[in-house]
Amino acid sequence: MQGFKIIIILNYSIIVNKLLNCINTKVMKKMMFVFPLAGSLLIGLNMAVAGGNSHKKVPGTVVETFNAMYPTSKEVVWEKKSGGFEADFVVNNKSMSLVYRKDGKLIDSKMEISASELPGNVMASLTGDYLKDNFKLLYVMKKDTKGVESYEMEVMKGALVYLVKYDKNGNATYKYTLTQWDVMNNPVCEGN
Repeated sequence: MQGFKIIIILNYSIIVNKLLNCINTKVMKKMMFVFPLAGSLLIGLNMAVAGGNSHKKVPGTVVETFNAMYPTSKEVVWEKKSGGFEADFVVNNKSMSLVYRKDGKLIDSKMEISASELPGNVMASLTGDYLKDNFKLLYVMKKDTKGVESYEMEVMKGALVYLVKYDKNGNATYKYTLTQWDVMNNPVCEGN
């Protein structure tokens, strides 16, 4: 139960620190103090709903497959999704998310990576589209959906934040302007 709180707090701390490093106005910095409060409320809500045992409603085959892939992972938050069951956890201080079908087959994975791990063509496109215009890179996720590799990231300039996605060849496939509501309610929005 204590470890569950640590994962939520760790994820919020990472996000808050990245955002605070990028925000220039005093007003925006003051607003960022809402994140720890929201995180505390989410912890309480998750504990009340999951009772600290979020894996109880996950099929045994899914849990077994996950445990075979990540046997040392202790703090996993499970969520039922329309396409299956999602496991959110931290590995080597990086956020990771896996989605399994009910038969235990892995269908989607996302892992936080550093900008230096991006393929050259993706980094070139990101630089040409955003970084050359002084946008700051907040986070990068490598995604694999049914064998199709892609990358999603958030970039920020002032109060403007975009969620953007690129395929493995560096082609932009998605752009969404995050609103204050999006950031407050889902700091790492998934988009479509």
